[in-house]
Amino acid sequence: MWTIGSLRWLKHSATLSYAAAVLSVIAALVIARVLNVQYAYEPLTPFLCAILFSAWFGGARSGGLALLLSLATFYYYLLIPHHPLDAQMNLWRLILAALTGLFIVVLSATQRSAAEALRESELRLRQIAEHIRECIWIATPAMDQVLYVSPAYTSIWGRSVESLRQRPKSLFEAIHAEDREQASGIITGQRDQGFDIEYRIVKPDGAVRWIRDVGIPVRDASARVYRIAGISEDITERKQAEIAFRHSAVQLRALSRRLVELQESERRELSRELHDRVGQNLTALKINIDTLQPALASHGDDDVIARVADSAALLESTMDAIENVMSELRPPMLDDHGLAAALEWHARNFSRRTGIAVVVHAGEPPAQSAPQVEIALFRIAQEALNNIAKHAGARHAEIALDQDNGDCVMSVRDDGIGFDVGENASDKPKPGLGMVTMRERSQAVGGRFEVQALPERGTRLTVRVPS
Repeated sequence: MWTIGSLRWLKHSATLSYAAAVLSVIAALVIARVLNVQYAYEPLTPFLCAILFSAWFGGARSGGLALLLSLATFYYYLLIPHHPLDAQMNLWRLILAALTGLFIVVLSATQRSAAEALRESELRLRQIAEHIRECIWIATPAMDQVLYVSPAYTSIWGRSVESLRQRPKSLFEAIHAEDREQASGIITGQRDQGFDIEYRIVKPDGAVRWIRDVGIPVRDASARVYRIAGISEDITERKQAEIAFRHSAVQLRALSRRLVELQESERRELSRELHDRVGQNLTALKINIDTLQPALASHGDDDVIARVADSAALLESTMDAIENVMSELRPPMLDDHGLAAALEWHARNFSRRTGIAVVVHAGEPPAQSAPQVEIALFRIAQEALNNIAKHAGARHAEIALDQDNGDCVMSVRDDGIGFDVGENASDKPKPGLGMVTMRERSQAVGGRFEVQALPERGTRLTVRVPS
């Protein structure tokens, strides 16, 4: 069987191949003549060897040339001088020699072609392995001998390929101390099934790099693992990007939480200012008008009395508007009576304004939730009802407030058109800014936000927040 080391002779010119065929036949003739003189023997073996060598060295054409030259030489120099009159025997000898030589040519040329293909494949594999950033390696099942490792090992691990071949265990020694036990256990324990693992390594200069290592078992015909082939990739940049992304997400949630807190703080301050300043002034103005009305009535000036009555009505409307604004800014029911009462109050006002029937089912939790949790849930319910009024086309809505495994759970559902993620979703409302705002409010207090399209009609929104 051809070996990779013997393939270096396969690439040469046709002239050299043909010259080798001629010289090999001449050498076979010399050997055959010597054997014939010494032992009175007509040897065919040297010519067969010449054909074999020519086919191996130069391929089918060179082997064919050696076959023809060998037949002619064998006939004229060995058969005719010893059997000049036995033509039939000479013919069968030539036919036998020709068939044997042809078989040798075909066999040798086929093996040579296979060897060339193997060589080309091996060269292409090496070129690919040596020019990619990932490290390709092949080891024994026990991982005690490295059969092949690509040059990328040097750039990733910072160590030479030769050092890994001499000390295969240095691969595990380079793993970060915090990851070594787990990574080594997975690599050695799952080598028969294959593994895909991420771990850190420490380079000789102290630099820490993240590695993704994938190992694939190679089995023989009896399904026994006799090699472990793998590819190692430096994923440090990806890991750094993931860490930066998580850090940014944490910062964004903190910023969002802070913005919500500032918004609620500003609303509370504005509501207090409206109550303390504008509200008190409007109340004093109403008292003055109520005092003036009887005095003006005694003078009998109907025009003045009508204007004062109109002013009183306008003042009453303004006070109601201010009261509604203060309630929207900071519902007094929320601070005084809790989330359930505030939701019922808002549901009544919402039904009165929109005509959509809203029912609140509140199983009040045993312990009142934190103020920031209650205001977040109240604002989410407000936004959910606004979305129902704008987009759902619903007639009924339901708000459920309950406690589950220490979490405060609020759900809002309606019987509207819902939403669809399928192909015919063009007529259905898409998640907009309101949905984003509700999600951010729930995340700001450490909660989870889910929206689900109900099977028949409507949508259910669920918020779960730790109490």
